[in-house]
Amino acid sequence: MGVFAFLTSSKLKAELIRQRDEIARLHQIQGAEIALKKEAQKLSEEQAQKNQQLEKENHDIKAQNKTLEKDIQKERAIAKKKLDEELDKIQKKVDKEIHDMEVRLSTLRQELEEKQHQRAEATEQNAVLAEKVAQLEARTQQFPVKNLLYGQIGRKRP
Repeated sequence: MGVFAFLTSSKLKAELIRQRDEIARLHQIQGAEIALKKEAQKLSEEQAQKNQQLEKENHDIKAQNKTLEKDIQKERAIAKKKLDEELDKIQKKVDKEIHDMEVRLSTLRQELEEKQHQRAEATEQNAVLAEKVAQLEARTQQFPVKNLLYGQIGRKRP
């Protein structure tokens, strides 16, 4: 039994060494898995933190965007109001100028009508005067010419 016991004990020893090596290898694999899990968990936490930070930045950017949009809308409203006011001022100025020009045009038309009326009256008076001159000439032709040349009728020549 001695040899058999030696062989059995060597087999047992070899089996124990193999199992010990196997256990060490399994511990090594388990250690690597734990290290990988820790690394994965660390990366996951970092990624989660980055995601949270990005979400916060995104939220902040959206809030800033809304604020900017509100500011832009306010500025547009102010600019539109100023533009409308300027447009109203310009329109009033133009309307006033048009009214003033219409008044001036009306005045000029009245003056033109008065001058045309005066011209018509003057033309009529000239026609009447021309007729009177013609009548006077006709009368004066009845008088002797020599008397007209030296003055009034009945005066003697010098």
